[in-house]
Amino acid sequence: MSYSKQSDPGTLVILDGLDGSGKSTLVQALSVALGGSATTRTFAFPSKDDNEVGRLIRRVFADPTLVCEEAMLYLFVADALVQQRRMRAYLDMGMIVLCDRHPVTSGPVYNVTRDRDLLTVGEITQIEQFIIPDAVFVVDVPVEVAEARIAARNGKTGEARNLIYERMLEVKRARYLKLVGMGEGLVEKLDGTRTTEDLVAELVPVIREIAARKLKTT
Repeated sequence: MSYSKQSDPGTLVILDGLDGSGKSTLVQALSVALGGSATTRTFAFPSKDDNEVGRLIRRVFADPTLVCEEAMLYLFVADALVQQRRMRAYLDMGMIVLCDRHPVTSGPVYNVTRDRDLLTVGEITQIEQFIIPDAVFVVDVPVEVAEARIAARNGKTGEARNLIYERMLEVKRARYLKLVGMGEGLVEKLDGTRTTEDLVAELVPVIREIAARKLKTT
């Protein structure tokens, strides 16, 4: 895994993992612990209300017949490129940007199919066009934990089920763990069965140390 564009002087952190791993909750808790909007900005992939591409992706989650599966990765990349301009502005101000998922990390997990191998996914994603993350964390949980959390969340919020993210969770978890192994030290695994408070306590000093080191060099 390699990247080309620097995120200096800001700090870019990606948290990825299965739907139901707790990454979204962790991103929000980290943002608060790191100083809230004064020092951090959060982004979700796909975007929620920021642009039409993200809204389309979320409609497809509930009804996969709207767009053929082969086209989804192109939509994810388009959504990320739209959001990257805003991310760059915050990073240029020296802020910490926290990403809830990113197509560069989730693409190999969710878009490798029988007819599209990892090399083809990489060619579509074109990793070199994206900002270099300073840290990537894969929030890992057993599949049964993810399934239970998804069911509880959907029952509470009434959200439409994400029929794309919820399929083949065992295969997707294995792909995330493989990504950790291929990350050359950039991608680390977090135990998502731990409490959010414990994970925040572990990650906040790590992220602050990265941010402080980068500011010293700019």
